[in-house]
Amino acid sequence: MVSLLCVRQARIGGHSQLVSTPAIHNAMLERRPDLLALLYQGYWRNRLGEEEGGQDLPYCLPVFGMRAGRFTSHYFTHLTSTAAQRLPQVPKLTPAQNEALDLLAVIAAELSFE
Repeated sequence: MVSLLCVRQARIGGHSQLVSTPAIHNAMLERRPDLLALLYQGYWRNRLGEEEGGQDLPYCLPVFGMRAGRFTSHYFTHLTSTAAQRLPQVPKLTPAQNEALDLLAVIAAELSFE
């Protein structure tokens, strides 16, 4: 079940796109299992002020994982590939890691509906 809440109508735009992360995962498994494996490794993120001092508290979390026998996913472009990369203490993404994130975005766009 998916539910969207609209607090107030947007002046312009207001489009939502939805996609199944297990479907993205499975498409990546078919196309590029080598890149999928990278998404099970940690990607550095930035809390961007979610808490006091959070903008300077990077943390590492995989995009895809398994917890208690269940599939998990956590991806937000700005937190994963943009904000954290600005911090000097965060290791820079490798070309392969960037390629994995790019493929994730392409597949998400292909499989999404509005």
